[in-house]
Amino acid sequence: MTAFGLKKTIDKFEKSGSFDVKCGRGRKAIASTSVEDVATALQEALSSALGTCSARGIFPNFTHACQHGSQNFTKHPFKITQVQEFVPADLPKREAFVLQFLARMVTVWCGFTAAFIVGPFFFEEIGPSCPVTCTVNGTRFESLLRKQLHPAQQQHGRVDSTIFMQDGSPPHIATPLKQLLNLHFGNDRIISRHFPIAWPPRSPDLNPCDFWLWGYLKDVMYDGPIPKLAELKNLITQHIHNITTETLRSIMEHAVLRFQLIEENGRQHIELSLSKSKPTSFS
Repeated sequence: MTAFGLKKTIDKFEKSGSFDVKCGRGRKAIASTSVEDVATALQEALSSALGTCSARGIFPNFTHACQHGSQNFTKHPFKITQVQEFVPADLPKREAFVLQFLARMVTVWCGFTAAFIVGPFFFEEIGPSCPVTCTVNGTRFESLLRKQLHPAQQQHGRVDSTIFMQDGSPPHIATPLKQLLNLHFGNDRIISRHFPIAWPPRSPDLNPCDFWLWGYLKDVMYDGPIPKLAELKNLITQHIHNITTETLRSIMEHAVLRFQLIEENGRQHIELSLSKSKPTSFS
C-alpha cells in the first residue's frame, strides 16, 4: 500500500469508525466444522506416519514435533525420504572407486643425513590385485622406523651420533613412536614436538626434506607423463639413490645457513633472504 492509500484509509476510519470492507474482499471466515474436519484428517495422517517412523527407529524427536504441530497448526508435517540410501549394488562400486583412486597415488617416506639416505619406503597395504597406498598413522610410522631406520644406522655405524629431526605431524608423536625414539636416540638427540627440543610449528623452511628433497624429486621426475604407478615408484627410488654424498653434505650445510639467517630475517620464513645469497648447486 502506498503512503497516500494508507492515509486515505486512516482518514476513513477516523470519520466513520469502520474500514468499510466490501463483501468479497479480505479473508473469508472458516466454518468451525471445516476446521474440525481438517484436524481429524491431519491427526489420522500423522498417526500413520509416526507409526512408520517409530517402527524404523527414525528421529525420535520428530514425533514430538509433529504432534506439537498438529495441536497448534503452526508446523507442517512432512514425509521423510532417505534420498541417499544405499542399495546392495552400490557397495562394490564404492569399494572399486576407492581402490582405483588409491592405486594412482603413493605415500613415501625418506630420511637422510650428511652421509647417507634411508629409504625411500612406501606406505602400502596388500589389496585384492595389487598393493594399495594407505595413509600414515602412528602404528605404521613406528613400524617403519623400527624395521628400517635403526638397522640403517647400525649399517653405517651412526647409532650414537645421529640426531633425529621431524615435524609435529600427529603420526610423529604417537605414544609407541615416542617410546621407540627414546629407546634409540634419547631425549637429547630428538628434535620433535613433545620432546625437550620441540620442532617449531609452521617452519617447512627449516626442514631439509620439505625445503629441498621433495621439490628436487618433482623437478627431475615430472619432465614427461608417468603412465603407471609402478613406474612412478621406480623413478622415485632411482633418483633418491642417485643423490651423492657430496650433495647430501651440501644440503646439510645449507640447512645450517638457513638456521643462522633466522635472526637476521626477523625470525620470519627465509626464502627472500636466501634469494639474495649465492645459490647452491644440488646437481
